[in-house]
Amino acid sequence: MRLQNRQIIFGLLSLAITFSSCKTDNEALTQEFGNIPHELKDSLKSIGQELQQNLVDPTKDNVIKGKNGTIIHIPANSLIGENGVPISSQTTVELKEHYSIVDFVTSNLQTVHNSDILQTQGMIYFAAKTTNGTIVKIDKSKPLRIEFPINERINEAKIFTGKRDDNGYLNWDSISEPSKYLIPYPIRVISRNEFPTECPNFYGITTDTTRDGYFNYYGDLSKFENTLLATREFKDRYNVACWKEIVDIYANNIDKNLWEIDELVVKHFIQDSTERVNYQINWRPPGINGGPRTKAQDEAHEWLVNSAKESGHRMITVFKSFASQKLTTIDPTKRLADTTVAEMTKAFIAYDALEFGWVNVDYFFKDPKSVDIKLIAKANETVPIINLIIPNRNVILSGISKDDNTYYFTKNENGYNKLPKGEKGIIIAIAIKDNKLHFAEKEITIGQNETEVIELKPTTAETIKTRLKNYGS
Repeated sequence: MRLQNRQIIFGLLSLAITFSSCKTDNEALTQEFGNIPHELKDSLKSIGQELQQNLVDPTKDNVIKGKNGTIIHIPANSLIGENGVPISSQTTVELKEHYSIVDFVTSNLQTVHNSDILQTQGMIYFAAKTTNGTIVKIDKSKPLRIEFPINERINEAKIFTGKRDDNGYLNWDSISEPSKYLIPYPIRVISRNEFPTECPNFYGITTDTTRDGYFNYYGDLSKFENTLLATREFKDRYNVACWKEIVDIYANNIDKNLWEIDELVVKHFIQDSTERVNYQINWRPPGINGGPRTKAQDEAHEWLVNSAKESGHRMITVFKSFASQKLTTIDPTKRLADTTVAEMTKAFIAYDALEFGWVNVDYFFKDPKSVDIKLIAKANETVPIINLIIPNRNVILSGISKDDNTYYFTKNENGYNKLPKGEKGIIIAIAIKDNKLHFAEKEITIGQNETEVIELKPTTAETIKTRLKNYGS
């Protein structure tokens, strides 16, 4: 009898664990895709980005590199359980990257902050779980560093985090500033040129001036280990201007914030540009054999003056842009020995994450030419995913369901209602009916019609993927 009771208890415990695991998995899927049919979620998995699984030892420093360029730095002992104790068992960190229209649509995403429209530079979903099902959190004193690859630095860009509401719509409700800290790498790795250029290796810092006749700074490179010179951000600056006087300014002000040194470089280029332009203006070559200057000589002189002005203006503008990033000093809690990350040259925006979930790099859509627009889609069936995409803006808006298969893309009361009239938009709709995917796409001119009629037809996952790829990133 005792044995039977034990078997019953064991069975109930197993059932409870299984139920808890299923519940957790379902909640994760809801956060990942929203409230759409499970059959549709399965189809979207085959079309969109995969949920990348990365097994890590949380007692050590880890670097996760996403297939689309996202980098997550996980400091040792930064992953904790609900009791606040660092997790020591192997942990799976999940990452899903979204940098294209295909990614946005197939994860049921939108770019909205409360009642404002956003323009995105990239979104990710990341989560963590241990092999034994322990809930994983982030130690707030040891945030995870996330680096988003971007095509263009936009000073207005912020970090947005969000959660899905009861209807499954994702609202990016919380705003944070990008991280201003720098992460140091081994300086002999990061200061080596990846391609042959006029810039000397190791930033031209050397004590061996006999062998290195072309150098920037007389000194020991190793003394700049764990300083801002050992960072990707400084390498960006060096790649723009690798001259001795510029390296000197950074090396001689190593204890300042990076943005303060950037401003010193701006002052240097203002003075240098003024001197160069004045020199070209005042240096006017005499005419041939003492005669008057020729037209060709005057044109050449004018070209030299304008060239000096343009060169100076270009460098001043670049380093003003660097200074506007307001980057500070190195983060003393993070130092990476990962050489492959150090060699990456793509621009990025960083964020210090304190929670798992959805993270987005966005800036507010503020086009003074936009006007109040009411835009509705009328479908021939119920649609779980329906979006308005403005491809030139990286904007995607979910249709708000009304009665009778009608969906609103703007909120004319207490919400976003201004759209760029006359621009191209695309309405995308995906549904599943009788275990078959249904799809519709319609290219529109925004503001031309208040109601757009769309007709979904049976199709395949591969066809949807091909069609969405046509709209680029």
